[in-house]
Amino acid sequence: AEGRKPMKKQLTAVLFLLLAALALAGCGKKADLSPQAQALVGKWAYDYEPESAALTLKADGAAECEGRRYARFTFDGTTLELSCTDGPAAQIRCSSDDKGLIVYKRTDYHSDGAHDGLAGAWRSDEGGWSYEFNAEGAFLEDGTFSGTYALDESAGTFTLQYADGQFADTLCYFTLDGDRLTVEYPWRMVRMK
Repeated sequence: AEGRKPMKKQLTAVLFLLLAALALAGCGKKADLSPQAQALVGKWAYDYEPESAALTLKADGAAECEGRRYARFTFDGTTLELSCTDGPAAQIRCSSDDKGLIVYKRTDYHSDGAHDGLAGAWRSDEGGWSYEFNAEGAFLEDGTFSGTYALDESAGTFTLQYADGQFADTLCYFTLDGDRLTVEYPWRMVRMK
C-alpha cells in the first residue's frame, strides 16, 4: 500500500495539470460565430479617422465599441448585436461590402411641436446637430448642408440628396414618436491593418 501513495499523488498531479491545460486552452478558443460574424473579426475605424479603432470584434465573441466592452457579439448580415452582462444588448443596423462596413448610428432629435410628420425643425442634445425638413422636399442639416430629400414612410427611410454633390446620396432610417425623431445615419468603417 505504501508504493501506491506516491503513484496516487503523481496521478493526481497529472490530472490536475491536464485539467489546467484544458481550461487554458478553452480560454483562447474561438466562439461559435456565424460565418458573417467571423468575417468581421478584427479592428475597425471610421474612414475619416482610420488610425483610431472604434470597434473591435474578437474571435472569442467579445467586442469593444466606442470604448465600451461587451461580452458577446453576433451579426446576421443586417444587425450587429453587442451583448453585455449588466444590461440590454445594443443593436446596430450594419452591412458589409468590399469596402468595409456601414454602421448606422442612432441619434435622437426633438421638436418644439411645430412639425407635420418629418417636416419641421429638429434638434439633438448631442453635439448641437439639427435637421430642418420642409414639406416641399428640401432639407438643411446642421445649419450647413442642404439639398433635397426623398421620403419613404412605409419603409421608414429618407434619402438625403446633397446639393452640389457635397456627399453621395445618403439613405437614413427613422422613427417618429410624437415630438421625438430618431435617425439612423450611415457611417463608413474600414478594417485596420
